[in-house]
Amino acid sequence: MAARLARFLLPLSLLIVNASISQTRSAGLTLTKEGRSACTIVLAKNASASARFAGVELQRYLSAISGANVPISATAKPGSTIWIGSAGHSEGCPREIDWDRLGDDGFTIRTDGKNLIIAGGRDKGPLYGVYTFLESYLGCRKFSPTVEVI
Repeated sequence: MAARLARFLLPLSLLIVNASISQTRSAGLTLTKEGRSACTIVLAKNASASARFAGVELQRYLSAISGANVPISATAKPGSTIWIGSAGHSEGCPREIDWDRLGDDGFTIRTDGKNLIIAGGRDKGPLYGVYTFLESYLGCRKFSPTVEVI
């Protein structure tokens, strides 16, 4: 009986601890609140075409999800920042990124609690990073140019 109880309680305890840690990590990052923007999408002044398009796509999806118009800027504003950039176009990036490791289409998604960093390789990395963020963290899906779930 005790062994059965231990087999049940141990996984349950680990699940509760894991959920608590995950919730604590994301508590400081607010993108929108009550239909208003609580963040700024920041692109380098010399952002690549892929990073610029990624910023516009993220802005469009955040607006569709929340009704908020999230501004795109070359400089951070008060509140949270979503920084989108690529190798060679990383002005203002709030963290060190190993750009060589990303190659052309690789990306990394990071947060420091208040800021979200979507850094991509030289080609389509920033765009792939934004689409992965939308799918993995916000539940969006794009099945074709005319069929998407927001």
